[in-house]
Amino acid sequence: MPPPTFAFDVTADVARNNPQAYYAYRSDLISSTIENSIGKAGLYQLQDQIDAQRAVVVSPMHNLAALMGMLEGKLSSLTEVLAHWQTLLDIELPQENPDARLPLARIDAMLASVADLRERLGDTALR
Repeated sequence: MPPPTFAFDVTADVARNNPQAYYAYRSDLISSTIENSIGKAGLYQLQDQIDAQRAVVVSPMHNLAALMGMLEGKLSSLTEVLAHWQTLLDIELPQENPDARLPLARIDAMLASVADLRERLGDTALR
């Protein structure tokens, strides 16, 4: 089943006027999005971490800062894992065969994408 359509203005209105309906809608939207994704178990675990963090913060700004910190930690971990695989593949793959080194090029591209995302998140946090 495809995820429900998200309409910000309607959702904000429901959140203001009927919090119980909003949280039910939010839960359904998150669950259906995760169910239609790869890596469901990890995404449910991440959502549990986000919900736990949201439950203990004192303001929306604290929530945003905490979630940005959590995202930065996940991206940092991803960078470490990719760098580890990059090192292993660089040692193991034959230098003379460019086709055999394609996985290394893909990891390089992933590392560049993660670095770009981290930079964008850092720029956003400074605003």
